[in-house]
Amino acid sequence: MGVLGQTGAAGPASSEAAVSPEPAAFHFDSGDLVIGPFDPEEVKHNLFDPCTEISDAEFAAAGMVKSEVQPEQSALNDRYISTCALDDDDDYGVVLVVANAADRNIILSSSPSYTVSSLVPPGAFAFGAPSGLGDSCDVAVETDRGTLSVSVGSARMLNDPSTLCSQAEELMNALYEQHSVDH
Repeated sequence: MGVLGQTGAAGPASSEAAVSPEPAAFHFDSGDLVIGPFDPEEVKHNLFDPCTEISDAEFAAAGMVKSEVQPEQSALNDRYISTCALDDDDDYGVVLVVANAADRNIILSSSPSYTVSSLVPPGAFAFGAPSGLGDSCDVAVETDRGTLSVSVGSARMLNDPSTLCSQAEELMNALYEQHSVDH
């Protein structure tokens, strides 16, 4: 019997078996933002800040431009939510990249869940503003430093979030595709 037929013998050792795949992540110059669940209590002291941790060049690579005017942050918001406004051609609209210390379960317990067609980041989900708080759609993914989302809102009261979700989905997909392991 040949070598391959002997008990315990195998062909050439595969280097692929010894290497575990890298976890899905956004790779920014400031560091990796690994996709996956997190503990909201631990994240609030190390919440991702999209305005300072995503460079202008990294936004540009994903087709986004950071707005010169940013929302004012309060001391409370700094611990639980961090936002970065992006330029938007719609005078009635707002586009934000948001990091939130609330996880998916907390968010979906008070916000409507939406279905979108082709989310690229693994585990991504879409949701709207809590009832009565305006028209918006966020496409989000949990990371090791909070829930990262692209939020698109409108003062036009569209009643159909599909347009807003489509825009948020496109922006989140672009951000992930430009700054993930595969790129």
